[in-house]
Amino acid sequence: MNIGEAIKDMRKLLGLTQMQLAKEMHVAFSTVNRWENNRIIPNGMARALLSDFMSKNGIDEKLIRVIKKFESSPVPIHIDRGLAPLVYDKKERGNMIRIVTDTGSDITYLGASALGMESLELSITFSEFPYDVRNDTDFSIFYENLVKAKNLPTTSQVTPAQYLDVFNDAKEKGHDVLVITLSGGLSGTYQSALMAKEECDYDRIVVIDSRQAIMPQRALAEHAVKLRDEGKNLAEIEQVILDLKERLVVFGMLDTLTYLKKGGRVPPAMALIGNVLNIKPVIILRGGVLEPLGKVRGSQAGKQTLWKQLEKDGYDESWPIYFGHINCEARCKEFMQETIDKFGLKKESCIMYPIGGIIGTHLGPGSLLLSCVKKAV
Repeated sequence: MNIGEAIKDMRKLLGLTQMQLAKEMHVAFSTVNRWENNRIIPNGMARALLSDFMSKNGIDEKLIRVIKKFESSPVPIHIDRGLAPLVYDKKERGNMIRIVTDTGSDITYLGASALGMESLELSITFSEFPYDVRNDTDFSIFYENLVKAKNLPTTSQVTPAQYLDVFNDAKEKGHDVLVITLSGGLSGTYQSALMAKEECDYDRIVVIDSRQAIMPQRALAEHAVKLRDEGKNLAEIEQVILDLKERLVVFGMLDTLTYLKKGGRVPPAMALIGNVLNIKPVIILRGGVLEPLGKVRGSQAGKQTLWKQLEKDGYDESWPIYFGHINCEARCKEFMQETIDKFGLKKESCIMYPIGGIIGTHLGPGSLLLSCVKKAV
């Protein structure tokens, strides 16, 4: 019997639903679901709470031992929600730098694992049901549900407790930690990380407000991993990321006003008229917040606006040009090829990413985005 089966058997013996057990353990419903399906292993504190809860309710000692036996195993860095399942042996000390971001970057559970980093989850909830995203293919399923939903799902910031679990584990092992958060202008995630750092009282933690999201935030996190793997120390990586975040820019064209209406950002009548007239809002992430860049009629005019912005910003050719789409891969490929032809770009220097639900919820399917690193002044 594995730990997931033991938790499931215990829950059923007590006649509890996953939601009820989640409340008892002070975790999200999705966390219990992942425990039972062996998608994550509860951290030490959670295993202790589970063992104590089972003992108090007269559960068979055999089930309790199944849970307790994991306490001597290497501790997964993934704690409860959204963190990649990296495992560091307790013998590792000193020269490890852990790069931590969040799903505002669209780096998923499995994506973070492949990169050798950690990504904490900002939760997305349809009505009362959390939506679990483990890889890029889950984005399409999310948007299918979004189109059908009457109301927009809610998103929640990474909590201080999620960060604290990572920080305490790093403190125990003597690891350095670099955290790159979703823009503080879009989420309270940055403040959560600062609160956790203060409570942990460990001076080898650096927390950076990326002032970015989606593709630029991803670029920062991936570059931090690259620098770490090249042997740079924490201070060196911090300085590069602080400089780079000021040069990254992202802007995009929405396909419809529908999701701005659902989010209360435009009146229903304006959305109706705008959609009839084929109005395409153009936006930019500036100063850490999303701002309107203008409104145009038709997709071609929208593309022209994005190209003008790319020319205005002056892109650094030593960095990739990033293209993002919200559930419209074919349109994005076409847009990317048009951009390559227009600017004489090398195809290998252009990278396309799907955009997840944290930002995509508010922009809506069909949106196209463009991101680059501006030339150094």
